[in-house]
Amino acid sequence: MQQPKHLLQLFSFSLICLICLHYLLVPTNKGYGIQETGPAPSSGTEPPIEGQSSPKPIPSKNFMGTFSPSDPPAPFVTIRVRVSAQASPNDELEYRILVENHSPAEAHQVRIRNNIPTNAKFVRASPPPDSLEGELIWKLGSLPGNSSKEIKLVVMVTGTGEVDCISRVQYEHGQAVKTQLASPLLLKMTGPIQAMLYDTLSYQIDVFNTGNSELTGVQLTNIIPEGLEFLTSKPSTNGENPLVWNIGSIPGGQSKRLEFQAAVKKTGEFINKATVTTSSGMKKETSSKVEVGEIKLALNMGGPDRRNINRPASYQITITNSGNQIVRGIKVSNKLDPSTQFLAASGGGRYENGEVKWLIPQLAPKQRQTVQMVIKPTVAGT
Repeated sequence: MQQPKHLLQLFSFSLICLICLHYLLVPTNKGYGIQETGPAPSSGTEPPIEGQSSPKPIPSKNFMGTFSPSDPPAPFVTIRVRVSAQASPNDELEYRILVENHSPAEAHQVRIRNNIPTNAKFVRASPPPDSLEGELIWKLGSLPGNSSKEIKLVVMVTGTGEVDCISRVQYEHGQAVKTQLASPLLLKMTGPIQAMLYDTLSYQIDVFNTGNSELTGVQLTNIIPEGLEFLTSKPSTNGENPLVWNIGSIPGGQSKRLEFQAAVKKTGEFINKATVTTSSGMKKETSSKVEVGEIKLALNMGGPDRRNINRPASYQITITNSGNQIVRGIKVSNKLDPSTQFLAASGGGRYENGEVKWLIPQLAPKQRQTVQMVIKPTVAGT
């Protein structure tokens, strides 16, 4: 009996509706081509292995000092062994052991370890091994980058079966880094750089503790050079050369100042040298150089030997610095006879209380300056 055509169509439509309803109510990540999506991995990185965390990137910024992500190359050493695949009893087998460094970096403490092959006995090797006890050992030392070393090992087959040979390579690679430790101890000396003979020189020495911890056992020593003579100091010391001050302790962030005076006894160049030490072994040195010169001024006066009464006469006075130091504040004066009348003076000269006076600001070594005065005699005489 045939079903009506419209009933068959109704059944097909109902089946399609049930399938669609199943897709809507039962989501899944498996089957039916539906897959969960996530962010795509960044370029140049591998997706993490299941059960492991993603690799952390190498930091590119400084961390606790200078850091460079570019490390020097590391050595990469391999070993290869070549030998005949077949041999008979009493045959000699030659093993060619090639040790190769594929990196530009040098490998250190390179050692080759090789067992004495089974069913065989050692005959010779080139180069000879460093040890034959239990196993063969070659100590190659350092292997330069991109270089190789070959070892030839000859054994004699003594039995049947297989001849087993195992070669191993060992080497060292390391890196050395340094961290510079800043010393909290600082030393500063202040003193004149130029002086004249018989001057008194004043010096200041400051000892600083720039750290946070206290410095203990602080001692300051100063060597007085020949040509200077110690006078006094604050705080006081015994005055023996070298001068020594036992400062003791300096708390963190504080400083100590010492002062002393010295007299100049000779001309020349002299250097004061100061050294400070602590009980922990810290040490700092400093110095102060002074150049001592001597005042050597020459004075010459020129003018007419004979003068007419009531007629002006001009005289020139020349001052010369023949020393090796600048001379400042030079005062020149010329006392006039009461019968002489002052008329004029060059170079800022002035007439006071019967004298013509000049003030020369400074004269450099070997420099000279000439001043002039004009006077008029009023009575006859010498």
